[in-house]
Amino acid sequence: MKKLIVMLSLIMMLSMTYYAYRVINYDSSKTVEYITLNSGRKSKGMCAYYVRKALIAGGIPAYIKAPACLYSKILPLYGFKEIPHPSTYREGDIVIFPSVKNHHHGHIAMWNGKQWVSDFKQEGIIVNPAYNKVDYQIWRNRFDY
Repeated sequence: MKKLIVMLSLIMMLSMTYYAYRVINYDSSKTVEYITLNSGRKSKGMCAYYVRKALIAGGIPAYIKAPACLYSKILPLYGFKEIPHPSTYREGDIVIFPSVKNHHHGHIAMWNGKQWVSDFKQEGIIVNPAYNKVDYQIWRNRFDY
């Protein structure tokens, strides 16, 4: 059953590739505005949901629901590219943490120009000690280069 779900998810992602690359009206400022206004002060355990809704608000048809750690497979479909860890972040940059013990879904957040934001306004890029020793990825949209 698990293999079937993964396979169906991959088929759905690939079928959306054509549509996703036609998106030309991405506005990272709308994405950042949405996530900043809608995030809370404390985590709700819904980081991927909030980032996905912010991407939709910015014009990206990110309708694929997935755990945070799988967004490294989803973001390229919408024109995002993994970049080396920059000395400065740009509004709309996205960080993805992998699945770790007791945090099987990983974590995802967006830089709003002042701080990292997911379902809550974070104090830093690392929100849990479990992520201290893992490699995380930074993603940037092709329209923001």
